[in-house]
Amino acid sequence: QEKVEYELVTSDPSRLLSKKRAVHDAVNEERQRKLIEKDLPRIREALRARIPHWEAEHNVPFMYRGRRYLRTLDDEELEEGRKRDQLKKSREREKSGKDHETHPSQV
Repeated sequence: QEKVEYELVTSDPSRLLSKKRAVHDAVNEERQRKLIEKDLPRIREALRARIPHWEAEHNVPFMYRGRRYLRTLDDEELEEGRKRDQLKKSREREKSGKDHETHPSQV
């Protein structure tokens, strides 16, 4: 949930326009980003280790919203990887576009 909220907040460029809130918001965004980058992989790893034991003990799959939760974790990680790849490609395109621009000193 915090990751989704963080992505929503950081995708809105107008958040940086208010000087009064900008510093406070930037500090909170950075705190959230660090928390997500540090804690989320650790939590996922712990879930991946514990869920199979729970399933074996209870003899049923661990389900969340009608799906096996390990599958949900896999899908979330795949989607995050796709987003990272898209962002990387977008940044590369922007960079290559800027590299090809003519600068006044080159005219």
